[in-house]
Amino acid sequence: MKAATGLLWINALHFCAGADVSGGIVIGAIAPIISYMRGWEIERVRSYCLAKRWELWEVGADPAGLR
Repeated sequence: MKAATGLLWINALHFCAGADVSGGIVIGAIAPIISYMRGWEIERVRSYCLAKRWELWEVGADPAGLR
């Protein structure tokens, strides 16, 4: 698996939030509303956002995995 580094942006009905990704893991600066995602792998974040019907944007996080 490629080491992924970049940013995640989540847009939901009641909030917008961002987080840093390094090595495919959510770490570093994370918006307080999604702080529970600290330590999650990108794939878990994708699945969670899909289940919640949240929009997820990945900037430089994992180009091969973009939809």
